[in-house]
Amino acid sequence: MITIHPADKPLPEAPPDAKPAASKVLAVVNQKGGVGKTTTAINLAASLALEGLKTLLIDCDPQANSTGGLGFARPRDDEEARQSTYDLLLGHASLAEMLLSTEIDNLKLVPSSKNLIGATIELISTERREYKLREAIEPVRSEYPFILLDCPPALDLLTLNALVAADGLLVPMQAEYFALEGISELMSTLDRVTQAFNPALALEGVLLTMYDDRTNLAQQVTHTLREYFKGVPALFRNRGLILLSTSSAFRSMTQNALLTFLPIYLAYEMHYSPFWVGVCMFLLQAAGFAAAPIAGHLSDRMGRRSVMMTSMAMTAVVLLGMTFAGRTVGFVALIAVLGFFLYAIRPVLQAWLLESTPKNMGGTSIGVLFATQALGSAVGPLVGGMLADRYGIMSAFYFLAFTIVIANLFIFIMPAGFGPRAEQDPAKDRPAAA
Repeated sequence: MITIHPADKPLPEAPPDAKPAASKVLAVVNQKGGVGKTTTAINLAASLALEGLKTLLIDCDPQANSTGGLGFARPRDDEEARQSTYDLLLGHASLAEMLLSTEIDNLKLVPSSKNLIGATIELISTERREYKLREAIEPVRSEYPFILLDCPPALDLLTLNALVAADGLLVPMQAEYFALEGISELMSTLDRVTQAFNPALALEGVLLTMYDDRTNLAQQVTHTLREYFKGVPALFRNRGLILLSTSSAFRSMTQNALLTFLPIYLAYEMHYSPFWVGVCMFLLQAAGFAAAPIAGHLSDRMGRRSVMMTSMAMTAVVLLGMTFAGRTVGFVALIAVLGFFLYAIRPVLQAWLLESTPKNMGGTSIGVLFATQALGSAVGPLVGGMLADRYGIMSAFYFLAFTIVIANLFIFIMPAGFGPRAEQDPAKDRPAAA
């Protein structure tokens, strides 16, 4: 999980004039209990120390399991309580005064105690309460290449202090269904802390603990986590996203070319007055007002693919029908029908895209979608205008019907697995894991 190039690793006994190694503060955090945070913190700290790296482990959990795990039992009632993280946060003592030496030479410990439970309440009225741990670490930070923070199983003020003090997060997590539910909440907390207190904070990784790859559930959770964290490059390799965005581009060609050439056709070919041109364009757009909620509701019941393919097919049929309708009332009615089916596609398309990509990549996927729509919107009127100049205005309508058919073709060849949480719900494997 943490790799240090041999050339960068400080020697156990550095020369007196050598510069101190750059320090890294890692918070071992997960708001869910029993996932192996303390075990991870102890073993990682011990491993780094045995590699010759001076390491400091700060126990930020009132349960004090890291303290006990390194051989320091809780003081008895008749014994004097030792200084702990509680005293550190409240400013009763400096970090250097409470360091405990462990059996490993390069590993030091700042112990915890049950008094830490009260620190959350006592810090509420304190100024800069979120920065207490960070300010306490700063004087000794240059002495330790690695400082590990064992956090409590909660997103409280103690954990917030650890997040503000840390450079990175290490998230131990069991490969089980309910553990997935806390990841998005933790990522949301990470975003808020990054924006408000610690811009340098980053996620180092997710560590699967108590892992058994023989179970379907463990394999599914692993796959879901990789999908969630694999980032932008993998998103652009998503075949479903590419097909859906391409379909959206062709649909935007149809929409913008229609908005460009329909008024021209009405005014110069149909000889409509400006008022009736405005009426027709009003009907086209107003139909979309009714279409969006109806199409969204139907897609929830019937599926995104079927509603989109039906809407696109009807759009192509209506466009072709308009070329034969002539100057009749039916032509005006067809404009309203065309607006209904054309604008019914847009909300369904966006809903399908959002629910079929990882939550942390929703903005990126929508950005890709809007970019392709902008490209289609620019190309559609240009190509339609070239065809209209060469072959007449009616050729533009045939072009519109062709582009919407192509858009429908991309939906038709969409992968079957690209749908509402088709590959992101590990609950379906849960019985097998049991």
